[in-house]
Amino acid sequence: MLLTTVCLQFVTFFQNTSMSRICILLISCFAVLGLQAQSHYFGLNLKTYETKADFNRHVNAMPMGFSLTYLKSTTTPLSFGAEVGVAMYNVDEYTVDINGQSTTIQEEDCFFTFHAFARYTLAENGWQRLYAEARLGATMFFSSSMAMEYESEYDDKFDVHGTVFNSGLGFGSMINPATLWDHENTGSPFWINLGVAFMRGSETEYRMAPSEPGLTTFEDGRHRSLTHYVDYRIGAVWEF
Repeated sequence: MLLTTVCLQFVTFFQNTSMSRICILLISCFAVLGLQAQSHYFGLNLKTYETKADFNRHVNAMPMGFSLTYLKSTTTPLSFGAEVGVAMYNVDEYTVDINGQSTTIQEEDCFFTFHAFARYTLAENGWQRLYAEARLGATMFFSSSMAMEYESEYDDKFDVHGTVFNSGLGFGSMINPATLWDHENTGSPFWINLGVAFMRGSETEYRMAPSEPGLTTFEDGRHRSLTHYVDYRIGAVWEF
């Protein structure tokens, strides 16, 4: 059922003109992957997200999380990569009655991100690389809850709410700290990555646990809207 829903969302979202252009751009970029790779980069990023419009009004928070990235450079200014991440935008505790027993529940509302990107180096010198990139991927919203009491009769829950497709443009800088103050240094395999991406997301359902007492199901606190956000990241990158 989830796979069918995702496929239908993809067909509908692809019909969007701006989305189609980004898809064509990324497909064209990956068509030249036959070029000999120069380097491979693996990164770990700390991320925060600025939600927009109705998404912001419902969530009323700045999600935070981390991601892993892989980047493959080529003999041209064009490079290609992928990113997988997770972020949490709400954690809350509330009390419910389970078979006459008062039980404290902890809930976390989160999302996974899966993105492919094409990156173009705009300028480069001994200590930094300025780049622009196009991104395409998906975000999956989910919630998990568990009882805080060891002997509780509450069954832990994991619920997937919805999956959206994202597209966006971004820019950033890769900085090599070894050459920042010593310009004669030939550099090191360690880089610092600073970046931002402006992402558009299709409409889906997600959850923000309400603060009212007596919450017993995942049906409360559900919202539905477009899921636009700005993605900020700072990361450590290793070149191989």
